[in-house]
Amino acid sequence: MNSRSMMALIRRTATMGLPAASMAWAGWPRCAGTAASPAPREWGYVTDVEGNLGFWNNYVKISKVLSRDPRTGEVRLKPGAHFVFGGDAVDQGEGDLRFLEEIVALQRRYPERVHLLLGNRDINKMRLSAELSTAHRDKWPLDQHPGVWWISAPPPQEIGTQLIPAMNPNTVANHLKWILAKTMGAGGTFEYRRLELAKLNKNKPFDVGAGITDQQVADSFVESLSEGGNMREYLRNGKLAVQLGSTLFIHGALSNECIGWTPPSATRSTATGLQGWIETMNLWARQQVNQWCITDFSNKSLDPAMTAWANDGGYSHPQPGSDLTQYGMGHLPDLSPNPTVVYNTWIGRASQVLPPPPELTSWLKSEGVMTVVCGHKPVGDLPLPFETSDGVTVLIADTSYSANIRGVTAAKEKDPVSGGWSKRSPVAVTEVYCNCLLYTSDAADEEDSVDLGGRRIIKKKNIKRMGCD
Repeated sequence: MNSRSMMALIRRTATMGLPAASMAWAGWPRCAGTAASPAPREWGYVTDVEGNLGFWNNYVKISKVLSRDPRTGEVRLKPGAHFVFGGDAVDQGEGDLRFLEEIVALQRRYPERVHLLLGNRDINKMRLSAELSTAHRDKWPLDQHPGVWWISAPPPQEIGTQLIPAMNPNTVANHLKWILAKTMGAGGTFEYRRLELAKLNKNKPFDVGAGITDQQVADSFVESLSEGGNMREYLRNGKLAVQLGSTLFIHGALSNECIGWTPPSATRSTATGLQGWIETMNLWARQQVNQWCITDFSNKSLDPAMTAWANDGGYSHPQPGSDLTQYGMGHLPDLSPNPTVVYNTWIGRASQVLPPPPELTSWLKSEGVMTVVCGHKPVGDLPLPFETSDGVTVLIADTSYSANIRGVTAAKEKDPVSGGWSKRSPVAVTEVYCNCLLYTSDAADEEDSVDLGGRRIIKKKNIKRMGCD
């Protein structure tokens, strides 16, 4: 589904038993619920790394809260500080495995102070365990596959013969190539993984993935999702929302319809307050991941219906963990908008800001939230801040399309798979630091930054502190 279609759908009223958009907010109480985490002395945030290891390494270099141990190479967190990763760890670079290894190890090292949010590119990897299984491939080989519910396209065997070789269309590797390229918006990911495996195995030349077979690439995806794999560990420890003091972190955006709703309920409630809802949602997400983890998708006698969510869609599907997979989508099978904090945005189809409705920001303020930090939607070479009419600051920090922005064209670099220019500029590296105060840095900008008691303002970029405590 393209962004234009999604933005058109998002204005419609939810159906299929989901909470209606017309639900009144006036009666929503501010309840004590569970108290929000006290504001830490410092926190740092970055989002949407998407497997770009160079971006991640540059971020660690400029971070106020993270550093790399010069002796061991491990990433360390400053004492007393918190770190939030905003989700979308993988798919668009040749560093998926290494970034996952570092971010999972960091969270394991500091479990109370490192917070990993679940992005749509993270959640959708749960599909692979089901759709690469023998039960699924035997029932729906690619040359007989009906396609997925959210794409109005011909069956996969008609999409392109280069993607699915006619000689053996039903291999795990060919299923994976199709799933990534045609259903996950990750057309280069299979070849990125081949290059990364070549580097990890020290196979030369690295730039062509020398000696790495399709089966080895497919195996690496399966292993990462299996017990002990880092993609599985990321999902196990991921959260849908985090509140630190007066700052709320989510992957995408909030709407009237998603607040107080936990899938697949037909009702929503704010009786436990914002923090109570956050805890309920994070617990629900963990339960969904646990259901997926304990399912033996390698069992050849598994009922194919338990692997068919991508064919059918919707909540309450028999595929284990699929309610969370559905929550990571922008809409439902009937094309009504999905009330999710994951695949949601405050940026319109004409790149205009779509501010949250006043009743939403008023309720957030009553719950002690003055700042919302998110990613998901690329906004340029720096995070995009805006302030709502009642003083809540929103900061969208996905810079993954930064090389398309005028002013950083000289810093473009070649994409190793496509051969064209990478979408991300290697110098557009930004940290959201402390209470929504921006800290951004590269070699050219360093002398233009001013440190005011821990507050970072970049004069060159004309970024200002926006009403945050």
